[in-house]
Amino acid sequence: WLSASSHQQFTEETLRHLFSYASARDAYLSSVIKNGVIQSIIGIAAIDLPIRRFSMVRRRRLTPRLIMALIRINRFRFRSTHRRARRTRGPRCYNGRLRILLKNLEYPVKVVVRIVLIAAVIGGLWFAMQTLASKKQHDLEAFANMPRALPTVEVGSVTVERWQQYLYAVGSFKAVQDVSVTNEIEGKITGIRFASGQRVEEGAVLVTLDTSVDTAELEALVAEQRLNEVQFERSKKLLKDKTISKSEFDIAAARRDEAAAMTRAKAAAIAKKTIRAPFSGVLGIRKVDLGEFLDAGEEIVKLQTVSPIYLDFGTPERFFDKVTENLPIEAEVAAYPGEVFAGRLVAVEPGIDRATRNVFMRAEFANPDGRLRPGMFAEVRGLLPGMQDVLTIPETAVTYTPYGNSVFVVEQSDDGARTIRRLIETGEIRNGRVAVIRGLDSDAMIVSAGHNKLRNGMLVQVEQSGNLTTSMNAR
Repeated sequence: WLSASSHQQFTEETLRHLFSYASARDAYLSSVIKNGVIQSIIGIAAIDLPIRRFSMVRRRRLTPRLIMALIRINRFRFRSTHRRARRTRGPRCYNGRLRILLKNLEYPVKVVVRIVLIAAVIGGLWFAMQTLASKKQHDLEAFANMPRALPTVEVGSVTVERWQQYLYAVGSFKAVQDVSVTNEIEGKITGIRFASGQRVEEGAVLVTLDTSVDTAELEALVAEQRLNEVQFERSKKLLKDKTISKSEFDIAAARRDEAAAMTRAKAAAIAKKTIRAPFSGVLGIRKVDLGEFLDAGEEIVKLQTVSPIYLDFGTPERFFDKVTENLPIEAEVAAYPGEVFAGRLVAVEPGIDRATRNVFMRAEFANPDGRLRPGMFAEVRGLLPGMQDVLTIPETAVTYTPYGNSVFVVEQSDDGARTIRRLIETGEIRNGRVAVIRGLDSDAMIVSAGHNKLRNGMLVQVEQSGNLTTSMNAR
């Protein structure tokens, strides 16, 4: 190609690209012989690069000497490459080519071996899992087909009982009289005549305040009162003799009455500095000390009447028509578990509370020993007139759940006794029996024990009450 195109004008840039093309061609021929097909692809890419660059070069004029030197260099490189190719095809290079081939095949063989090993491991695991799953399924089928003993349950019938109607509520005890003893006039405490928690009678002295100044002022008022009385008597005699006028006599009478009133006021003030119990009851904890100065209205001690005692409680308005005066009331408190205190209803609010729609009531308890104290929380039960027929079942037969209470009813079928779960609405509980408001008939047979192991529609072996208990005790 160069000899055929020597008449054209070539630039130095053109010659530089021709040299690059010749080097890339030699590298490609060597890669085909020595490194195989994969590296020859890289050689092809290396040859293509100078060709594309050759098409974009800028032309320049060259001398004939440079052109002939280019021809000689190109012929020399082509001949040397051809000789190396012929030498590599000779019999002496057979072992070398075999080694190269084996070396090139070493990595693919390793990859194939690894893939085979991984496939074998995965296949073994899959086979083992399939074997275990098949064995488990076989065991489950065998277990399902095994004959099983039916669970034994204790059954009972629904009972109709006559129950006393009660009015249930909660309330708090309140003292009949409850005050905080205070002083009306300020003063310094000179005496304390009670102990904390003491029972006192009405009028008992509790605290005395200092009255020394008041007593002296009272004596002065008494002396002035006597003087005014003497002047009044003298004015009275003078008026009879018509020595003084009627107005002077009236002034003497007014002064006498004023002195008497001031004397009584001071005596009352002195009496108020002796604090007494306003009624009989039990004192609380003393809150003052001897020698302390009290301002008017300071609390000294609490005083409460605990015998008798009131119980205030509220009930829903639907019971308003059933509540009557002197209705028997029973109360239980946490301080005396299991003990019931009896009282009677003494007052009912005339109206219904708008916020709670409850009617508030008050019961009175004798409380002779003072065991009930104000503030105690009580569970109240009022005995309403009349009896009521209710359906009851054992408390052990009921399954309590958040979505509703239920029992298992036993019904006879073609293949035996079968349990059916039935939702019920329960009422109050008394002595281990639960009142059923809705959901059961009076002739139903229910499971009274052993219902925790049952399911809906399950076959069971029925045993009457008593037999199951006897067999369990024997075990």
